[in-house]
Amino acid sequence: MSLNPLIARAVDKPDPRNPIARMIPTMWDPERNRVIARARKYLARLNPAVEGQQGHSALFRAACVLVKGFGLTPSEARPLFVEYNARCEPPESERQVEHKLADAMRQQGPVGYLLAEDQSRQFSYKQYLEHRVSGESVELEPDGSEREANDPPSAGQSTSGIYEDILAGRRESLQLPWRLLTSLTQALLPGTITVICAPQGAAKTFMCHQIGHFFLSKKVPYGMMMLEDDRTFHCMRALAQRAGNSGLIDYKWILEHPDEARTAATAHQEYLDEFGSNIFEAPNTINAKALLAWLRYEVELGKQVVVIDPITAKSNAGQVWVDDQDFMFNAKEIMESSGARLILTTHPRTHMKYTEAATAEQFAENMAGGKAYARFSHSAIFIERPEQPIKVACKTPEGIRDEVINRRIVLAKTRNGKGQGCVLGFQFSSQTLTFQEKGVVLRK
Repeated sequence: MSLNPLIARAVDKPDPRNPIARMIPTMWDPERNRVIARARKYLARLNPAVEGQQGHSALFRAACVLVKGFGLTPSEARPLFVEYNARCEPPESERQVEHKLADAMRQQGPVGYLLAEDQSRQFSYKQYLEHRVSGESVELEPDGSEREANDPPSAGQSTSGIYEDILAGRRESLQLPWRLLTSLTQALLPGTITVICAPQGAAKTFMCHQIGHFFLSKKVPYGMMMLEDDRTFHCMRALAQRAGNSGLIDYKWILEHPDEARTAATAHQEYLDEFGSNIFEAPNTINAKALLAWLRYEVELGKQVVVIDPITAKSNAGQVWVDDQDFMFNAKEIMESSGARLILTTHPRTHMKYTEAATAEQFAENMAGGKAYARFSHSAIFIERPEQPIKVACKTPEGIRDEVINRRIVLAKTRNGKGQGCVLGFQFSSQTLTFQEKGVVLRK
């Protein structure tokens, strides 16, 4: 019998025992094929299971990613899982592969939490945590006896694995363009969220662009979702930073210096093509769901750092504080599962001037979006712009010296670093549009 009659019969009279019928949803559903392709890319980024290094736990996690994270059926997941197993050291037997898939299917917990658009199968990080502490992971055998489900690695195993990843260089904090800000915050560890808060005119977007230039020079894959203005607007600012000439964003200067403007644009065109390829323009309105979909898409492509500037420009479906909290829960899940880093920019709720009596907690609590960004981020920094440049004593790696600064950066939260409460002195150049770190500001 030819294949066509089999397919026709499977469509007309679906029968789960018919192997052709089981193939129909995937063969005829482009969306399903896209989900499988995304799952394959995700699995390709996971470290292979290695004997003697919690190999069985790594294999089980990969199976859970397929059948729980992406909601694949066993027949959809099997060929992807076989590909992953082939990279393991040593590969498990076919019997073990089937066993791990079966264990993953029995695992309690949400299904589809790595999907972006299918909200009927999308679970928030908060829901996942509530499920994990509900005690539902204990099942009963047919005879009524209790048995433990095949849970992921224990807390001790996971902690040991982190140390091994650190020692092997698989888990490291990415550098920022500024040495002290990097060392005091350790902001860009895998799976982290950093919030940069600054009032209008403090140049936080220029800071994001300077970070982007730095990542580009270090070959670190990154993506930037700019919620205000288009790609051309931001590329003009990137060109001004690259050329060290703020006149390239001043229309009057451009009209008065046409040859210099054309020369700069031509000289840096190749660079701007590369820089601009990492910038994404948002539509007129974009909500949290769309931003989360973009985050998932970027990390699936292997981006190590993603930036949203400013997060306060997103549209909200209901109460702002609820929407922001849900966004942070889900963004945290995406970062932790992928090992990527997220940088958000926001605005202060009220105009707040720096004083030595002000605490780091007060700066953190003053971020727009309520307490969600302060509570659920790993690092939070507040850029404060004095009315006039000021002379301060700064502690630097080379010693204590007087510096003139026009920006203070308050380390409002540094969960992974030792700098919480410290204030760094910076000089923002109106000519090059870049930040230069001066040192830790000493209190009187």
